[in-house]
Amino acid sequence: AGGTLRGWHVLESHPVLQTAGDPGPDVARVIPRGACTISDVPALLIISDRFFSRSSCPALLDPYFTWVDVDPHRPPPAEPANVPGLVARWEHWMSQADYVVISEDRFRIPWSADMIFWFSGHYTAVLEGRVSVYHRTS
Repeated sequence: AGGTLRGWHVLESHPVLQTAGDPGPDVARVIPRGACTISDVPALLIISDRFFSRSSCPALLDPYFTWVDVDPHRPPPAEPANVPGLVARWEHWMSQADYVVISEDRFRIPWSADMIFWFSGHYTAVLEGRVSVYHRTS
């Protein structure tokens, strides 16, 4: 019990340790409230309080199972060229979003060569690390 109390005292004395490893505060810092934001892991938007946005924003709730719905025979991380309908969906969603939040496990997005080229021409990194945030510039 003494170790638990000492550990709690350390957390109370150093509040930054309470969110160590939690990307939510960093994501929230770079994305304004109400911005249209999509993610390959929507839970990242929930923990950063950026899940809800304007009504014209794409409602992307489960990227993994969206892929499985489009092509159940080649689930992620299949080659994106084999899932062209899904690539087109992601390109459409990204063209509508102000921000894209991407986890370090990027396999949920069907990154074709064309999509990478398009994305790099339209988005700029504003946060990079275990979780990366990109802002649409054009």
